[in-house]
Amino acid sequence: MSEVIEHEHEQEEEITPERILKHYNALGDSVTVINETIVTIDQEGSNENLQDSLRRNLNHLTLMVSRSFWTTEDFTDVTTAIEAATAALD
Repeated sequence: MSEVIEHEHEQEEEITPERILKHYNALGDSVTVINETIVTIDQEGSNENLQDSLRRNLNHLTLMVSRSFWTTEDFTDVTTAIEAATAALD
């Protein structure tokens, strides 16, 4: 069973298990960027580019975890990254 979702700037997309995996892997990429950015901020201090990177990746994670097509994926690292990015932006 697949679901069709419509992205704001994209045409409708059929959500297959392969697409879910692609989206899940993209979440992992954002988690990595957030974690590496926080390490850089801790070591070198913050700047506008680092804050923008955190915001963009936080927004991506927040948007994607709200999607209805997820099945049994583990979001532990995603939730931790969301919390860390939110704290770093405060």
